[in-house]
Amino acid sequence: MLKNYITIAVRTLVRQAVFSSVTIIGFSIGMTCVMLISLYVWDELQYDRHHQQHEQIYRVVQQQYFTGTSQALATTSGPVAAALQKDYAEVEKAVRIFIRKNALLSSGERKFYGENVAFTDPSAFKVFTFQFIAGNANDALAQPNTMVLTESTAQKYFGREDPIGKIIKLNNTPYTINGLIKDPPANSHVHFSCLASLVTLEQFPWMQNWGITSLWTYVLVKPQTSIAALEKKLPAFVEKYHGEGYSERISYQLQPLIDIHLYSNMAGEIEPNGNILFVKIFAAIAIFILLLACINYINLSTARATERMKEVGLRKMVGAHRFQVASQFLIEAVITSLLAFVMAVLLFSISLPVFNQLTGKAFSWYTLDSNMILVSLIIFILAGLISGLYPAFYLSSFRLVNAFKSNVTHIRTGLDFRKVLVVVQFTVSVVLLIATFIAYQQLQYIQSSHLGFDKEHLINVKVRDAQWRGKSDLLKQQLSTVSGVAKVAASLNFMGEELDGSDVRPAGTPEEATKLLAVTFVDYDFIETMQMQMAAGRAFSNQFAGDTSAAFIINEAAVKAFGWSSAEEAIGKELEYLGGERMKEPVIGVVKDFHFASLHQQVQPLLLMCWPSRLSSLSIKLRSGDPAITLAELDKKWQSLSPDFPFEYQFADDAIDKLYQSDQRAGQLFAVFAALAIGIACLGLFGMTVFTARKRIKEIGVRKVLGASINQIILLLCKDFISLVLISILIAAPIAWYGMHQWLNNFAFHIEINIIPFIIAGAIASSIALLTISHQAIKAALANPVNSLRNE
Repeated sequence: MLKNYITIAVRTLVRQAVFSSVTIIGFSIGMTCVMLISLYVWDELQYDRHHQQHEQIYRVVQQQYFTGTSQALATTSGPVAAALQKDYAEVEKAVRIFIRKNALLSSGERKFYGENVAFTDPSAFKVFTFQFIAGNANDALAQPNTMVLTESTAQKYFGREDPIGKIIKLNNTPYTINGLIKDPPANSHVHFSCLASLVTLEQFPWMQNWGITSLWTYVLVKPQTSIAALEKKLPAFVEKYHGEGYSERISYQLQPLIDIHLYSNMAGEIEPNGNILFVKIFAAIAIFILLLACINYINLSTARATERMKEVGLRKMVGAHRFQVASQFLIEAVITSLLAFVMAVLLFSISLPVFNQLTGKAFSWYTLDSNMILVSLIIFILAGLISGLYPAFYLSSFRLVNAFKSNVTHIRTGLDFRKVLVVVQFTVSVVLLIATFIAYQQLQYIQSSHLGFDKEHLINVKVRDAQWRGKSDLLKQQLSTVSGVAKVAASLNFMGEELDGSDVRPAGTPEEATKLLAVTFVDYDFIETMQMQMAAGRAFSNQFAGDTSAAFIINEAAVKAFGWSSAEEAIGKELEYLGGERMKEPVIGVVKDFHFASLHQQVQPLLLMCWPSRLSSLSIKLRSGDPAITLAELDKKWQSLSPDFPFEYQFADDAIDKLYQSDQRAGQLFAVFAALAIGIACLGLFGMTVFTARKRIKEIGVRKVLGASINQIILLLCKDFISLVLISILIAAPIAWYGMHQWLNNFAFHIEINIIPFIIAGAIASSIALLTISHQAIKAALANPVNSLRNE
C-alpha cells in the first residue's frame, strides 16, 4: 500500500510540474534560510561554552556612580584578582588578561602586523580550557618574557619546525616560546594570536594602582557557590581596598562568562560583542520564513483542489476511506519536503560563502555535525507533514455527490483561513522591509554625523620602532616633508580605540567627588590636526613649557561630571590625577565633546595630557588629491626612517566604521531575508490568485456576457488581494516600530523613527503583490466566456 501511495504521489508531482516546482522552490528557499539562520543562532548561543568550567567562570565588572548617572566598566585594576582570591574562599582561582592589539610579531625575516597578544597569568590554564600540543601548562607563563603560541600562529612564523624554546619578538622585544596550544574556537569573546606572561608587565606602576582600570579580571568560583551571596560581600571589599566611602561610588559584580558575548555592552569590552536582540530577531525570522513556506504549500495545494476532486471521487467510489485518501496527500507532502530538503542542501552549499561574508563567520560543512543535519531533516519532514494536514483533510472531505459535479462553487473552501495565511505572510515580509529601511537610515545617520573632529583624509599609523619612542616631534618633522601631508599629530590612542580609565577629582574636594575619566596622552598639534573645537580656554602649545605633563584639558562631559556650571568655570581649576603617577595640575582648556568611541555610548568624561615622550601613534592629515601618491611617498620615507618596521596605516573612517560592523551586517541580513520573505509570500499569493480565478471562472464568464470590461474583471479579482496586503501593512507597522525602537535604544545617538520607511515598505509590498496578482487576473479576464459556461 505504501509503495502504491509513493508511486501515485510521484506521478502527481510530475503531472503537475508547474505547481510542484513552485511549491518545492518555495519550500527549499525557506529551508535554506532556516538552515543558515539556525547555524548563526546556534553559533552565537555557544560562545565561550567550550571552556569545561564555563558555568563556574565569571568576569569581574564594575559600576561607577556619578551625580545623576553611572557607567558600567568591563575592566578592573591590576590588584583586584589577587585580592579577591585572598579574601574570599569561594574564589578558587583568579586570572587577569591584558590585550595588546595590532602588535608586530617577528621571527627572522617573517614579520606580521596586526596580531593580538593577550598577556595573562599562569592560572589562565587552570581557569580556561586550552588544549596544549607542547609545553607545560603549569609553568609556560611563569617567567617574564615568555609566550604560548596558537597552532596557526606557530605555523605562520615557524612552518613545520618545533617552536618550543625559540625566540619571537613582540615590537622588537624578545620572548621565549614555552608552549603551543590548539587554536581556540572562533566563538570566543577573546581572540588572540598568542598568550604572553603578564608578569612581564608587573614592573609598570599602573599594574599595582587601584585607580587605573586596564585589565580584564576573571574568577573561577567553587561549585555550588551562591553568586548573589558573594556579591553582597563586595561592598566591604571596595571599602577595604579603595577607601572608606568608596562603596557608594564603586560596586563590583560577577558576570557569567557565557553572558558576555550576547548580554554585555559595557565600556572597555575586549571586542565588540554580539546582541541577544539580533539573535532573537533572526531566530524569529527563521521560524516565520519556515511558516511562510508551509503556508505556501497549503495555499498551492488547496488552489489545485478543484482539479483533484474527481480523483478523490473515484477513490471513494472504489471503496477508499477518508483516512486512506488523506494519507495519499500526506505522503505527497512528505515527498515534496524531502525533495525540497535536497534542493535546500544544494542552495545551502552555494549560499554559505555569501552568508559568511554577511555575518563575518567562517562556517563550513566541517562546522556541522551529523546530529544537526539529522535534526534539520526531521524538522523539515515534520514541517511537510504539518503543511500537508490541512490540504489532506480538506481534499479528503469532499462528498462523493459533489466530486463529479462541474459546479463546485458551493463547496466549503475555507477561503477565510487562506486569507489569514496571506495576511500573515505579508505582515512578516513588510516588518522585515521596514526594519531594513530603518536600519539603513540609522547607519546613514552614523556615517554622516559630525563626530566632533574631522575624520576625512586622516590615517592612523602605529610607531613600533623603539628608536623613535619619545621622539615624536622629530618623526613628525620628517613625515611632514612629504608633499601630500597637511598635518601630523601624535597621541597614545587612535579614535575608536578603547581608552584606559583613571580616577580624577577636583583638588581640595572629598574622596566622594572622585570621578572615573577616560585618559589619553596627546601632543601640541593633536587638537588642531583633528580640527576639534575649544569650548573654553586654549589648546596645548609648545609656547608654554608647563603644558608638557603639567596641564590638563578636559571635555564638556567632564565639566558636567564635576558639577561645574560652564566650561569657563573649569578654566584654572586644579584636578588631582590619581593614576599611575599622581599629579595635581590646572585645567587650561575645555574641548567640545567629540566621539572617541562609538555612537552606541554617550560621550565619556575625558582628560587629555600633553606628554610627547609617551606617544606611540601618529595621526596624519592628507591634503586633498590622490591619496595613493601620498601614501606611496610616505611608505618610501618611512622605510628610510624605520627600515625594520613596515609602514602600516589605517584610514580613520575605516577604523570608525568597524565599530558598527555588527549593525551593518544586521542591516544587510534584514535586506536579504526581507527579499526572500517577499518572494516566498508572492508564491503563496500566486497560489491564492489561481485558486480564486478558478473558483470564480463561471462568474467571470457571466459578467463578460453581460458586458463587463476586461479592466472591470481585473479589478474584481485584484481588489480583495490588495485589501489583504493593506491589512498586512497596517498590522506590520506597529510591530516594526516597536522592534526597531528597541534596536535603536542600543545607540546613545540615533534617529527618530519617521513615516518614510513605512511608506516605502508599503509601496514595495503593494507593487510586488499587484504584479503577482495581475498576471493571473489578466489571464482570467481574457479567457473566452464560452469555454467557462459550456457546462452550465
